[in-house]
Amino acid sequence: MNRFKMRLAFLGALILGITSAACSLTLDWDPEGLPCEDTVTCADGYSCLVNLCILNDSVPPGSTCNKTEQCEGELVCANFTCATSCTKYYESSAECPSGEFCMEHIDENGDFSGHCEVGSGCSPGEVCQEGRMCVEITTGSNACLVGCEITWGESGQVYSDSCGGSQGVLKYCQPLGKQNQLVCRDTDAPGEVEGQSCDLVDKTCSRELACVNGTCRKYCNLELPDEICGADRCCDRGTYAVCHSTCEL
Repeated sequence: MNRFKMRLAFLGALILGITSAACSLTLDWDPEGLPCEDTVTCADGYSCLVNLCILNDSVPPGSTCNKTEQCEGELVCANFTCATSCTKYYESSAECPSGEFCMEHIDENGDFSGHCEVGSGCSPGEVCQEGRMCVEITTGSNACLVGCEITWGESGQVYSDSCGGSQGVLKYCQPLGKQNQLVCRDTDAPGEVEGQSCDLVDKTCSRELACVNGTCRKYCNLELPDEICGADRCCDRGTYAVCHSTCEL
């Protein structure tokens, strides 16, 4: 082998060695903090958050996330924040810490899920931002929600409320919170009918009905109970009234 070929062989071996070392070094990098994007995925056990790979099951409550798998333990990613999971929507429950209440969000599968939300700093009964009113959800946790009012027309028998809505987003008037304040909620078309089971999020009642203790009940006018409820009684619930056979709701 002449001197020129020997030099080429030596140079090739040197380049191969440097390349192999670089590859080994790359494979030994800590996956935490590596850049990522739609076309560049993270290592197993890691996921992409704000263009950086992070270790799954590592994000504490109250910190930013975009997938539930990133959050610590049993936490869920709700509205890009890790939070405690819950199921008792807008009710007093041991699921949420003091000062928080269970609120809905859309999860990664497009379904409703619940998370514990810190209450608003408003005082119950006062007007909040954007014309909303402050509703006491649980002891120590309040929320600013759109209030509603029920009217019965000139005849006293034709139901109407102030929630409005559109063809794509239907609204209905629903008692909510410790004081059963009437607020506007989204509902499906069609929603649950009178006598069917319900909740305040994914099994909502149709308009003209209220979800009372897990069952859809028909609103009624206390001034004309027989015309609306028939053989049932019009039961006064303080902020509203519904039809029921015994009023033991």
